[in-house]
Amino acid sequence: MKIKEILTSRKQLIVGYRKEWLKSKSNTNTRSTANVEQNSTGYNQSSGQSDPPGTRGPTKSKNDGRNSSTSRGHTNADSSGSTRGRSQANVPIHDTFDEISNKTYESFDEQMLHWGQSIRKLKTGEAFGMFAGDPNVHTVKVDYLPLYESPELREAVDSLIEKNFESEYFISASEADREAELYRQQLLQGKPILLPSKDYTISPDGTAKEPDDKSNELPDPF
Repeated sequence: MKIKEILTSRKQLIVGYRKEWLKSKSNTNTRSTANVEQNSTGYNQSSGQSDPPGTRGPTKSKNDGRNSSTSRGHTNADSSGSTRGRSQANVPIHDTFDEISNKTYESFDEQMLHWGQSIRKLKTGEAFGMFAGDPNVHTVKVDYLPLYESPELREAVDSLIEKNFESEYFISASEADREAELYRQQLLQGKPILLPSKDYTISPDGTAKEPDDKSNELPDPF
């Protein structure tokens, strides 16, 4: 059978591994700035009384105090770094191939259409031929031998026609015309057509029926 269409799909299969070196590199840069300002203020107050001996009255004391401070600061920091590395890994090895997923064949009708197109494209004097022991179909050239009208050819044709009419399976042209006229008259008169009894019989309903005897049937040539 002839293939009409093939559908394929591409696939990959791991058939092994190979070792590869993988390299990595990274760079980092960092910069920071800080400004600090601090102000502080403090107050203190104290009072006291003392009564030393030999005095007429106590001695009182009182102290007041205040202090303040201010501090400012500014800081800048820069840093940079670089890192490099190398490692080994297994990389798969793939085998790519096409796999047939569906196959469609031409039907008998489609093949007939293709052969019909090929036959119609043949030129005069060309034909297809197959030979014994060869399964292929070949295009062949047919030699044409024209036959010209001649007395000998005409005589041979007439002789062949006479032999055909001499056969029991043929009747003469005059006999055929006579039977045709008889059947035509029967139709015009409204009568059923009566066929020879050796070939047909008339049933009660007026229709023709073949005889049951099949002894007169011709043998099947095939």
